[in-house]
This record gives sequence, C-alpha cells and structure tokens, in this order.
Amino acid sequence: MPKRVEEELSEADRMHALAVKMRSQKDTASADMLEGKVRAKRRRAIARMGRRVRGTSGRKAVV
Repeated sequence: MPKRVEEELSEADRMHALAVKMRSQKDTASADMLEGKVRAKRRRAIARMGRRVRGTSGRKAVV
C-alpha cells in the first residue's frame, strides 16, 4: 500500500475514534459531520490506491 494512502487511512481512523468519543458525550451533530469527513477521506484514499492498478476501479484494488 502506498505510504500516502496509509497515512490518509490512519488519519481517518483517528477521526473516527474522535467521532465515537463525541457521540458518547451526546454531541451527535458534530460526530455525524466528522463521520462524513471520515467516509470521504477513506473513499479518496482507496481511489488513489486504485489509480496504481491498471484497468480497475478504485474499489477493486482494495478487495
């Protein structure tokens, strides 16, 4: 896995952990917003990885 992709995914994991913590403190709105960012970040990282594999979409490269 490319280094940049790994960094993006680990950052997404950290953001997700933060969102979970927020949700436990009943701050659902900001937790939802963060989760949206997490999802986008993961999608971008996965797509970036897929660009290195010829003839497949970003999703296929992961599975």
